[in-house]
Amino acid sequence: MLSGVERAAEQAALLVVVTNELFSDGMDYDPETLAYLDVLARLNRAVARRADRVYEVVCGIPIAWKGANP
Repeated sequence: MLSGVERAAEQAALLVVVTNELFSDGMDYDPETLAYLDVLARLNRAVARRADRVYEVVCGIPIAWKGANP
């Protein structure tokens, strides 16, 4: 999956990746779902490491974690 994001980034002047917040809903999941969420979380971290800017949007308010005005 990461290689697909990297290929898209190479071809785009601007790439915006939107993902969901993980592990904050307080839900209990079966082991297979937890494994999927873990892979997705690792992908999110890898994309964030490569990104110029990282934002979290909370209640419609952007919070800069990396890049402009962190």
